[in-house]
Amino acid sequence: MGSLSSTQERDYSTPEVFDPKHGKNANKTIDIGQNGMTLSANIYGRRMLHMVNEENEGFGLCIGNIGSRTTVDLTEMNTAHLGFDTRVGAAVRYDVSVDEKGRLNQRARIVNNTSQEIQVGYQVNLQVSVHRASYGQLTEGGPIPLPECENALEVNSQGGSFIIRNKFIGAHLSGQLYLDGVPAPLVGLTNKTQPGLLTGVSTADQSVSIKPYSEVTVGLILRLAPRLDENNSFLEHLCVNSKTPGNGLAWKRPETVETYIVRRNVDYILGNCAIPVSESEVALITDHVALPLGWNRDNYWQWRLLLLTRRNLRSLVTPAAYNHYKRLLDQTIKGHLDWVFFKAERPHKFWHRSYIITGKPKDGPVYQLDQQCYPMLELCDYFSEYPNEKKFVEEILSSQVITEILDHITSRQDLATGLFPTDETPGDDEVIYPFHFSSHVLLWYTLCQLAKLIRSLPATLRDPGERLQSLADEVHTQTMQHFLIADPDSGHVKIAYLVDGHGKHTFYHDGNDIPTAFAANWGFFSNRKDLEAWYNTMNYALSEENSLGYSSGGSFAGLGSVHSQGPWPLGYFQEMLYADVKGNEGAKAGALQRIIGAMQWDGTFGEAVDVKTGQEILSDPGTLGPALETIHLFYEQWPTGFTVSSSGHIFVNYPPVFPNSINFTVGEIVNGTEVPYPNLEINTPPDTEDRLWILDSGRVASAGGLAETAYGGPKLIGMHLTNNAMFKKILFDQTAVPADGYLNDVRIDLNPALTPSGQGVAYLSDNSPEGRTAIVVVDIGSGAASRKLVGDPSISSRPGFVPFI
Repeated sequence: MGSLSSTQERDYSTPEVFDPKHGKNANKTIDIGQNGMTLSANIYGRRMLHMVNEENEGFGLCIGNIGSRTTVDLTEMNTAHLGFDTRVGAAVRYDVSVDEKGRLNQRARIVNNTSQEIQVGYQVNLQVSVHRASYGQLTEGGPIPLPECENALEVNSQGGSFIIRNKFIGAHLSGQLYLDGVPAPLVGLTNKTQPGLLTGVSTADQSVSIKPYSEVTVGLILRLAPRLDENNSFLEHLCVNSKTPGNGLAWKRPETVETYIVRRNVDYILGNCAIPVSESEVALITDHVALPLGWNRDNYWQWRLLLLTRRNLRSLVTPAAYNHYKRLLDQTIKGHLDWVFFKAERPHKFWHRSYIITGKPKDGPVYQLDQQCYPMLELCDYFSEYPNEKKFVEEILSSQVITEILDHITSRQDLATGLFPTDETPGDDEVIYPFHFSSHVLLWYTLCQLAKLIRSLPATLRDPGERLQSLADEVHTQTMQHFLIADPDSGHVKIAYLVDGHGKHTFYHDGNDIPTAFAANWGFFSNRKDLEAWYNTMNYALSEENSLGYSSGGSFAGLGSVHSQGPWPLGYFQEMLYADVKGNEGAKAGALQRIIGAMQWDGTFGEAVDVKTGQEILSDPGTLGPALETIHLFYEQWPTGFTVSSSGHIFVNYPPVFPNSINFTVGEIVNGTEVPYPNLEINTPPDTEDRLWILDSGRVASAGGLAETAYGGPKLIGMHLTNNAMFKKILFDQTAVPADGYLNDVRIDLNPALTPSGQGVAYLSDNSPEGRTAIVVVDIGSGAASRKLVGDPSISSRPGFVPFI
């Protein structure tokens, strides 16, 4: 794992103190993870921060009348300890934990430190929804629509218990309130059934009387289960959850930043990203909120951290914690191999870009070379760490998965160059040339490790170890032949990022290209000349010369990616690794300091940070205008456009060209729900008369793709928003809109001098996917239409251009 040193003086075994309204860290928000093991800042935390600033209660057990300063103690696995005072003089120790059976426990120990009897208020807030995890539009496959959702709350108010059922997914959330170990009534909570999120559901304000210098404990136990009926009593668990927790310092040297980083990230992976899907299979996801998906690439490096932690466990944790961590690590490390080789589906024979935890691919058949390598490398690492697991490793080798993957990789080999293509880089970005350097380094290293494994277990794979080593040697030879290129600007020989194998290439380096940074340590360079080329490449990568990948202009300058703005902690890691190879202790210390500075308060890291402040880049903080506000969340199909009328009505449109499209194309957002408006099709902005203009492309999805239009399909419709009545319908013949045209957008100019009718002009964009682009100019009064700028480059997309927003 290497060694780190730091001059930081903070004691990382002590709680972090927050003043949400006035102190530092006010822009960091608390997000209790699904399994309760971590608190982390994330983009959805903006809503939570707003709740804090507005003094709104959160979900579950809420204590009333609290002060402003809160301590958060994360020194115990599965548990967050929060400490705060109330304005009536009580000291509260509020613990949020998840037990071995997955129950979420919220427990408030309230101590009266005064000489007077006091009343402390509390409430149970059930603004929740039981539904499947949301997979947003973060990859090209689009969102996965949520099943229908209805939450039905049933309350046993005197018994202090409740159950919330969603019949459409066959699951429920049950809960029990208790006071000093005895069920407590849920005053004011009544039965309710509601589509989507339960709103306005909470108990009445309750209070508990506490004698001078005494204490009480109020708790709420919650359990999510995959059935509709609750058949277990909570009573047996109440005494367990009323125990006083220990100090939880399970890790050695807890005061150091090095321990804090390792511990918090190990706990985060085990608690929030490792999802058991069967008795033996464990899926790994990238994070539990924004990207609840698994990438083989990301999963390998998560898994590798767990493996190295397991290897060094006795030196990291106390004897009391050793067996608990060892069991969790062993289960997760082995379980993910079981998942990736036997659960993850490969409908096109290769591993897809990303997966949901059920093993189904999230996206289409995009082929990434590096993602084929990581599971095989994971298996090799596993056998090296667990030599007694010979039977399990032989089972995977005998399953033919690796044979199929190797056959697929070699079937794609370019015969002219001997190189291996990929559709995308490790950043999930499309390549302009098919051959990518760091993927070739990874392929070579994986084949070398796999050859060693096969030589240890010779009867398990069709390909003998010698053949795999021979293929690895060929990969190495062809890679060095085609990627070493003299830079005309500097004269130095460098390693190209992408090549076509016939002279075309790009110089660039990315925070995602970890195998390039590891190439020297892995022994990829066999002579001094090749190693010098790598030095030149890394020097270039970690400098402003790498203009597309390196972020400069602040004290947190470093390597990032075209994939997202700003330096990446992954880039700082590469800088530290390179400094270690070169023996440059100053550069190594500088990279470490930026890693520590970019660390979030809970020990985790964002993808990219601000080059000046080191804070995670989430969104505009308000310096360019008011802070962003969530108006509506789309859980099914994303709209392609929206507009707002002067009276505040929000209209959205959906193109009917995708499989399983939403069943209307123009909608209005009413009470948080999209409803059809008024059974028509595609909308665009209202004009200055506050009339809604709706554009219908006339093309719909068919088995063979987009169906061609016929007269009566493409049309422009005008609606009066005062009475929702149609006042204009203009149909277009094929001289205005050809059968393969695709009307996509409209702008209205009501200047009466523009046309003989005096009613203004509509400008329509024809974005024909068949290339017949044009601007269609329409006289609103007469309906006469003509095509302008047909095929002109000014209205056509630029080949190869990818905008980053």
